[in-house]
Amino acid sequence: MPAMPEPNYRPRPPVRTDLNVGLIGCGGIAHAHAQAYQRMRVPVVACTDLVQERAQEFAAQYGVRLVVATYHDLVALPQVDLVDICMGPTGRLEIVEAATAAGKHVILEKPFSHSYQEAVHMVQAAEQAGVKLAVSQNSRWTPHYRAATDLIRKGVIGEVFQMLLVMYGSQERHLGGFYQTVDDFMLVEWASHHFDIMRQWAGRAPQKVSAQLDRVPGQRFRSPMAVSALLDFGDPLHAVLQHTEAAGSDLGENLVRIQGTQGAIRGRDPFEVCMAPARDTWQRLELEADGWGDAMFGSLAEFINAIADDREPEHSGRDNLDTVRTCLAAVRSAAENGRPVTLDEVGALP
Repeated sequence: MPAMPEPNYRPRPPVRTDLNVGLIGCGGIAHAHAQAYQRMRVPVVACTDLVQERAQEFAAQYGVRLVVATYHDLVALPQVDLVDICMGPTGRLEIVEAATAAGKHVILEKPFSHSYQEAVHMVQAAEQAGVKLAVSQNSRWTPHYRAATDLIRKGVIGEVFQMLLVMYGSQERHLGGFYQTVDDFMLVEWASHHFDIMRQWAGRAPQKVSAQLDRVPGQRFRSPMAVSALLDFGDPLHAVLQHTEAAGSDLGENLVRIQGTQGAIRGRDPFEVCMAPARDTWQRLELEADGWGDAMFGSLAEFINAIADDREPEHSGRDNLDTVRTCLAAVRSAAENGRPVTLDEVGALP
């Protein structure tokens, strides 16, 4: 049996811990960001939220010294080096414009935006100000996804020609608030994970997308909760996504199969790999990792390292424009009964 190359999946720790973070939005996902900053010993020095009590509680929990009333107050603080936006996509453009104009680097929680034009404006604002902009696509650093990306890039399974990602979850019964009322929950809020990681595995953006949405009987969410999508990356590569967050039980599942000309990657977590010449044998991919913790740590650490190295982040805003275009092409396709929609129909790259 051939030896499988050691996959490079561990997140790179930040080379600087003297950059000060200002955090906007102190809801659920902000706690994961704060815990990652604590792990890497990068200080969150200020925070703000539309609900001041929530900001005060957040600050007390994570030792944040300063709570300010508005994002305008936060971006004006001279001690803040980078701004982490952990609120929903509504109103982000104005915040990014204010933060970049103040010379702050900015990272935003995914999805980047529900509007391609707004995403382009945010990229242009950062580039004109000469600061870094990134989107926290943390799935790229999920250990088994990261290992798969590395093995594909090393050519272990040859040329990839098919991908399948199937996920069954039950968030429809457990989440509320913003998620229950937002448009395009499955094709933007969720598929920004799936389509982004498929781009990494493919090494390019899809040419066109077909999608279908279905309402699940009895669902509470405004958005349909079952999606099937086909991503056409050009011959020979196509990818299929099937996902629901209205499964009838809490026994969720996340299945992946990446098929190459010289082998394949399959499974959940951990993954298994088969490769030439022993194509009839699966080798278990044993990883020493903290799945969710490493995913968030990797995304935020990559942003800090990009600032330190003065380079574009791997998950830069400009790079993420293709993820936004893919999501919105899927939204348009679903609205038009599954018609294949090209990314350029959503908008050309600037």
